[in-house]
Amino acid sequence: MPATFTGFPINRRAQVALELYTTERSYVRGLETILQLFKKPCEENKLLDKKEAQTIFGNIQDIYVVNKDVLFMLLERISHWHDQQCLGDIFADQSFKIIDRMKIYAKYCNNYDSADTLYKQKIKKKEFESFLNSCYEHQVCQPGLNLPAYLITVVQRIPRYLLLLEDFFKRTPENHPDHGNLSKALTKMSNLAVYINNQLQTVVGQKAMVELRSRVIGLKAFEVPGRALIKEADVLLPGSKKTRKCLLFNDMLVFAAKGVTKTSEVEQTLELATLWCMDLEGNNPQSGLPV
Repeated sequence: MPATFTGFPINRRAQVALELYTTERSYVRGLETILQLFKKPCEENKLLDKKEAQTIFGNIQDIYVVNKDVLFMLLERISHWHDQQCLGDIFADQSFKIIDRMKIYAKYCNNYDSADTLYKQKIKKKEFESFLNSCYEHQVCQPGLNLPAYLITVVQRIPRYLLLLEDFFKRTPENHPDHGNLSKALTKMSNLAVYINNQLQTVVGQKAMVELRSRVIGLKAFEVPGRALIKEADVLLPGSKKTRKCLLFNDMLVFAAKGVTKTSEVEQTLELATLWCMDLEGNNPQSGLPV
């Protein structure tokens, strides 16, 4: 698969399109390296058991399949480049379903912290460290890149698409046949980034809930599917000198009274649907009066 194209136009729009292709080519080659150089030998040589391999590499095989399709579509367009050539439909056209298929990135991103934690544990083992060092000397491994550097490229890819598509859109005139599809592609990619971030925040909140159980007595009774922690803080309620722990969830507010030990106990809950908020600006949050 070519890295460059002789005589390719030098105007900015064409060069951004070429960058979209070359970064995709490099990215997909990186995924292939992860799968063939790292993951497969780890499993075959039992350096990682099945669960450990799943934790470190996640659903990278599924992601590779999607992005290989994107790469071949970009190659076809770049190979036959002309001023009226289009790229927006690759991401916007429902028949390709590329953005829908890329929702699997959420699963990988949700698992990334667990993968990083396990890697840091496994790298302490001499056999695993020696295996990785031998991989880094292989000709297909990019100099200076280690396994974590390869794995994080997956997390970074969606934001990179957004930047490139935004630049490409800016370079595309309104009367160009690709303008409408590029606008749709940008919206869909932006929505995908929001979806992935929301999924990640939900997972983070769920993990925080597990940790909170040991510190807040009575909290387990309020655990329901879809409820996730957004913010935790100590607050002083009006008319009280006693500090309380405030837990803001996506659908409710919980106040817990602090005990003499490090634990707290649920004292009051408020459904967010029944609350209204007011910006106090420069006012004292306890009295509502100007500071």
